[in-house]
Amino acid sequence: MINLDYFLSGNAKHTMMLANSIIGASILSMPFCFKQCGIILGSIILYLNSIMTKLCCHQLVKSSLISRRRNYEILAYDVMGPFGKLWIEVCIIGYNMGCCIAYLVVLGDLGPEILNKIGLNYSLQSARILLMAGSSMFIILPLSLLRDIETLNVMSTVSVAMYMLLVLKSFFEAGVQGLTEGISSNIEVWRMGGVLQCVPIFSMALSCQTQVFEVYDSLPEPSLKAMDRVVSTAIDLCTFIYMGVGIAGYLAFADTHFTGNILISFAPSFVTDLMKAGFLLSIILSFPLCVLPCRTSFHSLVYGKESLQTSDLSNGMSGGTTGSLSDFRFKILTFIIVTATLIIGICIPNVEFVLGLVGATLGTAVCCVAPAWIYLQVAPSTSGERWIAKVLFVCGLIILVLGTAANIYAEEEYSESHAEGTIPPSLKEIEAKFDLPLPQSSPSVVMMDNFNRLGEKNEELGSNNDVTAGIEELVTHNISLAVVRPAVPAVQIQVNRSIKSIERTTTSSHSTRVIPVNVKGNR
Repeated sequence: MINLDYFLSGNAKHTMMLANSIIGASILSMPFCFKQCGIILGSIILYLNSIMTKLCCHQLVKSSLISRRRNYEILAYDVMGPFGKLWIEVCIIGYNMGCCIAYLVVLGDLGPEILNKIGLNYSLQSARILLMAGSSMFIILPLSLLRDIETLNVMSTVSVAMYMLLVLKSFFEAGVQGLTEGISSNIEVWRMGGVLQCVPIFSMALSCQTQVFEVYDSLPEPSLKAMDRVVSTAIDLCTFIYMGVGIAGYLAFADTHFTGNILISFAPSFVTDLMKAGFLLSIILSFPLCVLPCRTSFHSLVYGKESLQTSDLSNGMSGGTTGSLSDFRFKILTFIIVTATLIIGICIPNVEFVLGLVGATLGTAVCCVAPAWIYLQVAPSTSGERWIAKVLFVCGLIILVLGTAANIYAEEEYSESHAEGTIPPSLKEIEAKFDLPLPQSSPSVVMMDNFNRLGEKNEELGSNNDVTAGIEELVTHNISLAVVRPAVPAVQIQVNRSIKSIERTTTSSHSTRVIPVNVKGNR
């Protein structure tokens, strides 16, 4: 599937850069997707999505060459007019900023644990803000201010190497599980019940259409054939990594309840801590690759007429790309994007539904529906690839509907099961009885504040049974939140920490009791 000889060519570095832009937080949810769909069905869906992404990228680049518009926004303007240009700009900005926010949320969720490991003991909320703000201002912003994306090649290679190590770690965990307890009888190979939930995840996990033009412009000898090879090799590499982590992670933890973040299921060890740190590094290095198309679309949106004039003067082969921005605009737009994503990520930690909905709608529109529609408008009527574009267009609409429905369904399930912004009744009683003000329970860092306060009061009172019962209900309450919304890293990480902290608290010098958690596999 992967042409190893290709990595001896000059385009290998561009392949690694594109691969790094593809792989993101989605890799953590692959074992969950394979559990939901089964090993065989999950592999088939992932492979079909890889083919679809390759075809969409091919038709997008081919459309740009036919119309001589090497820019997504200007291409949309030529085909669909001002409204089409505005639609693509909004989709690209919304989708890529959503990805950036998701990166920061994962950074804020995983990072505090690493700080505690190295002896920097901050409160969870303080550590979260410190990590997100510090990384954004001192690492992400300088990297995003690099005009030449080829300077990110080495860092992209490091990121992809970290993902490969995650594959090896997953297989190691699966091997340990197989040797110690044997192959689980609960392994699913074909499960249709999870398709609705996982097809949008698989589809978006391989998307790279918004980065195609930036990578194409950086090729030493740009051509459709060269770009096809770069895209194909990058997607094949990512598919291999996704499949390896997904299958191995599922085999390793088939008998336990795991959700959308496989890192929290790994056995605690020095290697696991290194994997978490490496994953955070990969996220930071991937951030600038999302800023690139977002900045271009922002420039096109704000300076629309000027971008069109630049495109006309350059005979359509530029227009709004990074190279056409003045130094001042380049810096100010980059600063606005990074700062905006930071503020949103800090102020609204519970953005899972919004991000999921944006990914399912804007992401699908810009990555699948629009490329197929544009190709149908610019390709000759005699082109043999028109039927492929029609199939891609229909598939894109189906994924858009499925993804939107899945997110709305998850939100309704969540709202019905747990009214967001409420405290379970027993916790309200504890508040009044022990004069212990608790923040409202929610699937974010606030839940850990609740737990920490209860844990401190539990030790202070010598393991009071009423407080212990409140801790148990709080954790069970938030575990079920994670079950309802399995792709939310914040929920899963807080649940995992709560379970571990319960065992530490309830087995302290005050008590030897271990609280049973009434969800299979979570203890």
